[in-house]
Amino acid sequence: MANPSAAGDQSSQGYLWKRGGRPIGPFSITQMRKMVRSGELGRSQQVSDDGGTTYVAASELAELWESADLVPAATAAPWPNPPETTTSSGSTSQATVVLPPSGLVPAPEGGGAPPPSSPRRGGWGVGLAGFITGTAALTLGLIPLGIWFTRYEPGYSFVPLALPLLAASITGLVLSGIALGRRGGGFATAGLVVGICGGVLGLTTAIGWLVSHDPREDWIRRLTATSTADMELARKDFTTSLRRYQSRKPNDDAVAARERMTKDLLRLAEAHKKLLIAAASTPRFRQHFEKLDGLRTAYMTFGESIKLQDQMTTQQAIDNIGREATTLRELLDLLELYQTGSLSLEAAQAKFRAY
Repeated sequence: MANPSAAGDQSSQGYLWKRGGRPIGPFSITQMRKMVRSGELGRSQQVSDDGGTTYVAASELAELWESADLVPAATAAPWPNPPETTTSSGSTSQATVVLPPSGLVPAPEGGGAPPPSSPRRGGWGVGLAGFITGTAALTLGLIPLGIWFTRYEPGYSFVPLALPLLAASITGLVLSGIALGRRGGGFATAGLVVGICGGVLGLTTAIGWLVSHDPREDWIRRLTATSTADMELARKDFTTSLRRYQSRKPNDDAVAARERMTKDLLRLAEAHKKLLIAAASTPRFRQHFEKLDGLRTAYMTFGESIKLQDQMTTQQAIDNIGREATTLRELLDLLELYQTGSLSLEAAQAKFRAY
């Protein structure tokens, strides 16, 4: 490598620079420093200070980096004009710059800052869509949540909207996730957070709605609560008296046990009728009407027991206590008509509503 001082003053010293494998130049020390300052010339690029005999990395030529103002410029400097050289006769001429065959100067091999990469196409729009979807679902989701939490009966029909709003939150979350992968920016991140919050809120409301009872049915439970309790008590009494009658001892009063069981059967029939009258104006009439199967089972068990132990019919046992079995026969006849298809549930409900 030639000594830089041997080529004369540094301001007129010629440097060659390899770009794309081809030498260009010569450049003066001032021009080289400008290219270093602008970022065009990097430390790893090959430079010669001896007319192209040897090339070394630019970082090994300390004179290129000695200037105190070597601060990379914000933008690349324009391509330097070819330097002027002085001939031995005193005239000046421009040095020839060797260009690649294509006529274009190749990009720096190293040291130069690469152009900023542009964000992927569509990321911003998808992120905005995810943010808007998630925000709308989160905002609207507060309505069914508030109604469910406060058990507000007039607006309880809006609580099932939590399910489609939950789906909207998940959609916004997915869109935001896609946008985040496409460098969608702040909207993608915000949509991700909003989508998670909306999903948690919607899931809480949906689960609460599915596992809790409808407050609009509270009046139905209040209306039928007393009649249901009376029916269950009458069933329990009949079961107890039937067990005592079936397991009575020889010295027990058989007549008293039979009469007690007969009265409990008629009480059970009356309790069923009162419950059906109370439930006739509610959506749960079918549920209570089909409980007449239990009454029919009790009636058949009663008849088999007195026939086996006292050789009596059901009607004889009822006549012995001086009571009417009108309610019992009416309920059993309605059940049979319903099960054979001769009576619709609506007709049976209308009959009890008329009481």
